[in-house]
Amino acid sequence: MLKKVLEAREERWNLRLRLVREFDRPLLTFTLNIPGPEKTGEIFLRAHRKVLEELLECLKNRQVPILHLQERKGFDGPEAFLVLDTSSRDIKKMVLSFEENHPVGRVLDLDVMDEKGKCLSREQSGLPPRKCVLCDAPARECIVLRRHESKEVFSKVVKMVEQYLKESSK
Repeated sequence: MLKKVLEAREERWNLRLRLVREFDRPLLTFTLNIPGPEKTGEIFLRAHRKVLEELLECLKNRQVPILHLQERKGFDGPEAFLVLDTSSRDIKKMVLSFEENHPVGRVLDLDVMDEKGKCLSREQSGLPPRKCVLCDAPARECIVLRRHESKEVFSKVVKMVEQYLKESSK
């Protein structure tokens, strides 16, 4: 199982690099941070689709040209790749705001790669690391220290996503 997840991530990384080289423009990659092995369940596919629609609307409202959009479902969950015709710094600012203000922002993974293939981080933008979904500690710290049971984290993520889908269907 772990081998397949790692292979999927490597494949995604290679696709990201290829798209940046092909278009010579910044790339926005959208995935979900889903703990545990179940990353392709129907609830996550629906949430990814809904959030992607909202993200596309946000880009449209900000008049950001989309040069290329590609979606696929990898072994480690749904993915979307957007080549955008604006500066990588502007994209990063926009997606950080999107994440911070979205009901399931803590499970969104909106990565920005500049036209040279360099990833822009939250820290470079002056923001603190992403927080854990269960406590206020940095998420990476909780992961490394295995502070929470994976079932507990997964359950919390599922509840957040279910609530989001319920609220967004009203």
